[in-house]
Order: sequence, then structure tokens, then C-alpha cells
Amino acid sequence: MKNLKGCRIFYRYLQQLWDAGENDWGIDHILGGMQLLSDGSTADPAYEEDWDKAVEMCADPEDAYQAGVQGDIEPGDIIIIRYEGPRGSGMPEMLMTTEAIVCDRRLNGEVSLVTDGRFSGATRGAAIGHVSPEAAVGGPLAYVMTGDIIEYDIAARSLNVVGIQGRELGAEACTEVLRQRAATMPLKPQPARRGVLKRYTSQALSAMEGAGLD
Repeated sequence: MKNLKGCRIFYRYLQQLWDAGENDWGIDHILGGMQLLSDGSTADPAYEEDWDKAVEMCADPEDAYQAGVQGDIEPGDIIIIRYEGPRGSGMPEMLMTTEAIVCDRRLNGEVSLVTDGRFSGATRGAAIGHVSPEAAVGGPLAYVMTGDIIEYDIAARSLNVVGIQGRELGAEACTEVLRQRAATMPLKPQPARRGVLKRYTSQALSAMEGAGLD
């Protein structure tokens, strides 16, 4: 323990800066919202545009990657990638998906990614990650469907579902729909795991709590 003497906890330091209102530090913005982000998320501070659009795809990283290389993603699409948080998969970096988008001139900077996982540093455009609570623990992200309408405002630090299957209903009505879906829709089954990964994915804290072990 003596080797750690004098070390500071960086996450706590960031929280202190946030509490003090010092949020111009060149790092990710912290977002909140009624349904998807009761614990919070992060977003690239270089991207300030507001979006209000239907979700084009809810997928895992492999399917999203294939959609990217096959030309099935269009500029302006919102892509949700879930079950990639600490308990969902151990929170690996989503390099393939972001690379497929960045390497496509049509898509680079023109696609929104929303995930409970984390991004590659090469990500361009709206990148909203660390969505908490994550899908694997029953977070609302698990119950968003293709065609639902997501509204986000980076500057106002908000992200909400405001429409269901193409119909705008408002955030409160959509919250109730998400609750109804949660009562009937099973979560994605998790694969059998062993060793360190099994321990981590069964005991990990949320990304917004540092993703350490509980």
C-alpha cells in the first residue's frame, strides 16, 4: 500500500470539477435524461449538434460492423449498440464498428452512435457512450426498438426517447412504454463465462461509477 501513498483518484477529481461547475476541460460531456440515462452517460464535447430522429438499428458490434461495411448504414442514422457495458461483455473497445464508419467518407462524422459500451478514440460524429444503467442489468436501453425516436441535445446534456415506432409521443409517454416493454421483453441471454471475466461481469459497477468491482 505504501506505493499508492499520495496517489489521487482521478474519477473523484473529475466529479469535484463537475460539482464545481468547471466543465470546460476538453473531456467528455456528462449527459442525463428521463429514461435512458438515470445514472448518466458521456459524449464527445467536440460535437454539439442536436438530433431528433428514429433509431435505424439496435445491434451488437458485429452486426453494426457488417452493416457498415455492406453499406446498410446511411448518413444521419442513429445506431444503438448495447450489452457492451461492464456486466454485458466486460466493456471492450468497439474498434471495428467505429473504424467501419470512419473509413466510409459518406458516414464519417454523419452517424450517431449510442451505446452502454465505450468507443475507439477514432470515433467521429455524435458518440454517446457509457449509457447507464446498461442493458445487461435491465437498463432502459435494452427496451429501445428500431423505429423509436431519440432526441438528444449535447449542449443541454440530455438524451431521451420521445417517440415510439415513428410516432412522437413525448418523453413521459415513452417512459411508460419502456416500462411496459420491460415487463414483457426478456433481456439478452449472456454467454457462459469463466475465470476473471465471469467474476468481473457478475460484480462490475456501472460505467458511471468507474466500472470497478462492487
